[in-house]
Amino acid sequence: HSDFLVAAGTLAWPLTREEADYAFRGFDVNGDGLVSDAEWRAVFKVGKFYPSKASLRDRSVEIVDPPSKPELPPEPAPAKTPTAIAAGVSEADVLKASLPTQAPKPQWEM
Repeated sequence: HSDFLVAAGTLAWPLTREEADYAFRGFDVNGDGLVSDAEWRAVFKVGKFYPSKASLRDRSVEIVDPPSKPELPPEPAPAKTPTAIAAGVSEADVLKASLPTQAPKPQWEM
């Protein structure tokens, strides 16, 4: 994307950043943040930025959707210390119980 913006700024009639962003997003048919050769050709074949899936289909253009982002694994359960295991509580609960319930008063009272 940044290469596209730099190139767009060096044209004989340079594009503003907003125009270059609009053009880039218009070429990025599948929304993956990259413009492939197939996407570039598809936009010119359809004749406009942001081609609809119907207009691509009408012109027998197939654009591959980007791979889906992998799901992150679930957060691991808090570790339990031997004492916490015996008491049936998590280490996080033990830690919370050891924290003061009130903030300490500053040593410099006004």
